[in-house]
Amino acid sequence: MSHIASLRLLAAVAFGGLVALGSQPAPAQAVDPSAGIYRGFTKPSEQRGLNFNVPGVVMKVHVKEGDFVKKGTLLAEQDDRVEVEHAKGIKIEANSKLQIVAAQAELDEKEFELGIKKAAFDKQTKIGKSMYFGATETEVRQAELDKAISEARQKLAVEQNEKSNFELAEENAKIEQKKLFATTDGIIQAINVHEGELTSNDPRTPAIEMVNNEPLFIEIDLPIKIADALKLNQKLQVRYDDTSAKPMTAEIVFFKPTADPATQQQHIRLQLENPDHMRSGHVVLVRVSDNMARTGDK
Repeated sequence: MSHIASLRLLAAVAFGGLVALGSQPAPAQAVDPSAGIYRGFTKPSEQRGLNFNVPGVVMKVHVKEGDFVKKGTLLAEQDDRVEVEHAKGIKIEANSKLQIVAAQAELDEKEFELGIKKAAFDKQTKIGKSMYFGATETEVRQAELDKAISEARQKLAVEQNEKSNFELAEENAKIEQKKLFATTDGIIQAINVHEGELTSNDPRTPAIEMVNNEPLFIEIDLPIKIADALKLNQKLQVRYDDTSAKPMTAEIVFFKPTADPATQQQHIRLQLENPDHMRSGHVVLVRVSDNMARTGDK
C-alpha cells in the first residue's frame, strides 16, 4: 500500500470514528431494493426510567438486574420510619370517638336542662312585684345559649375527627410515595441506587431502568415512495439477519409524521411479537412487496 493510500485509509477511519461518536446512527439501508428488502433493528416496546416521587434514603431494593417483573411489583423502598410512627399517632386520634361521645353527652345534658327551664317558665307564678316561683326568661335564654355552645362543640369534635382521618390518609400517601413500583411488565435493565444511598426524583437520573421486549418494536427507514404505499396496521414479512432465521410477521404501528427531505426517507415502526424472548438491538430484514419495490424505483 502506498503512503498516500495509507493516509487516505487513516483519514477515512478517523472520519468514520468522528461520525460514530458525534451523530445519530445512519438510516436503515436497502439490502436488496429489487426484492423490496430493507434493514431495520429491534428495540424495546417500553423503556422506562423510574424514580421515587420524593427524595429520600433507600432502605431496601427488592429486585436485581435481569429480573422479569410484572406491573405493580414493589421494586424498592425509601426509609419511611418517621412517617410510619407519625401515622400511628394520627391513627389513634382518627379511630378515637371519645371527644365526639363527650360532646354529645354534654349536648344532651344542655338540651335536658333547657327543657326543664322552659317548662318551669311556662308554669311560673308571680308573687308580689318581683318574686317568682319557676324559671325566669333570662334563665331560659342562658340555657338556650348553653345548648348552642354544646352543639358547636359537638360539631367541632366531629370535624376534628374527620380532619384526623384526612391527615391519616395524607400520611399514608406520603408513605406510599416512598415505595417504587413497576409501571409496566418488563426486565430490570439497570439499578442506579443502592441501600443507604440518597436518591432524588430527578427524571434525568432514574433510580431503576426497565425495558419490555414483549412485543418488540422494529425501527426502519424506507424510501418515501415505498413508505407512501404502506398503511397503518399493514403486516409485513420480517426475519432476523441470519440465513437460518425463520420469517415472521410484523405490523406497522407508527409512521413518523415528517419525512427526511435530505435523505428522502420515511421512518416507520413495526410491532413484532416475541414468543422466543429475543433481546432487543438485533438487525432484522423487512420485506415489502415487489410491486412496492418497483414503485419506489420509478
